[in-house]
Amino acid sequence: MKIKALSFLLLLSLITPLNFAHAGQVQDDLEALSTKFTSIFKESSSLLESLEDLELNVQIATDSSDTNELKKLIVSIVELPPKLEAIDKTTPPLKKSLDENCAKARLDKSESSEAADTLVSCVDAESIYNAYANTSKLFAQSQKNIETNLAKFGLSLVKATPTPSPSATAKAPDVVKPSPVATVKTTAVKKITITCVKKKLIKKVTAVKPKCPAGYKKK
Repeated sequence: MKIKALSFLLLLSLITPLNFAHAGQVQDDLEALSTKFTSIFKESSSLLESLEDLELNVQIATDSSDTNELKKLIVSIVELPPKLEAIDKTTPPLKKSLDENCAKARLDKSESSEAADTLVSCVDAESIYNAYANTSKLFAQSQKNIETNLAKFGLSLVKATPTPSPSATAKAPDVVKPSPVATVKTTAVKKITITCVKKKLIKKVTAVKPKCPAGYKKK
């Protein structure tokens, strides 16, 4: 019995440090994710704040002078939607890693302080991510409202497509002139008429080189 008890204590002594190490690694990963999400949240919040400033200006605009002011604001703020899209693309792999680490943390049933701290880190990271997700939704809604209101002034929150620089004038294809066809100059050949007689018969023959028929003689 004593041997079994000692064996159990020995096994427990080996497993416990492993659990602590595992929990510590998960906690480190979660804290790193929390830091990344905090940075993302701050950046997206800054973008949203700039967008909301523009939205406010659009709402209070009334005349052409306001429209000109809106145009200036749009030029400086038109890059915001693409920036948020770029941020959104970086979050799915981070969220996947967060979910995996939180699943590991919740599977750890030990009541150690390390396990408890890991769960706290998980909750913190999840709350920061949720705050970012909400900010992203607010940004999309604000952008939609701005587009609707800008349309009233004939404006749009879309980056103007740069006009392509005029390329060198394309050289018109050379017209292939048909090669001159040699024309044969035909000289009019003069025909000669002769008179041929055979006894009392008279026959006139006209040709280039006229000859009297057989039995006739040239007169």
